[in-house]
Amino acid sequence: CDLLTKLLKGAGYDVTVFHEAHKALAMLKTVIPTVIITDIIMPEMDGLELIREIRKQNPMIRMIALSGGGRLKSGFYLELASKMKVDAVMEKPFKKGELLALIDKFTAESKGDGSYEIRYGSPKNRDKNRYDI
Repeated sequence: CDLLTKLLKGAGYDVTVFHEAHKALAMLKTVIPTVIITDIIMPEMDGLELIREIRKQNPMIRMIALSGGGRLKSGFYLELASKMKVDAVMEKPFKKGELLALIDKFTAESKGDGSYEIRYGSPKNRDKNRYDI
């Protein structure tokens, strides 16, 4: 989680991290992030249950599910997440550039809805505007 946060902040994104799924769900009552990234294997509430709850609250939020496996291979969990209509799945370990490209795509697509101001040039020269991941 710390490495992912460092990667995203280094790329110019504002990042909010929740270590407990119920806190993330509570936040969604007041803030609508551009992208949510969730692991599948988590304590208390797993990522699949979190995805289901997020989809109930707001089916339009872009989501990326990550998994390195658990008792079962990661492909099994990611296939389930895909069936739950996440926008992308990534198996750990993943390439930093692939994740950043997905996030760039999703944030650029949200530009037209008026709720996010997105201006940036190359990834190295991004303006720090509002990006919620």
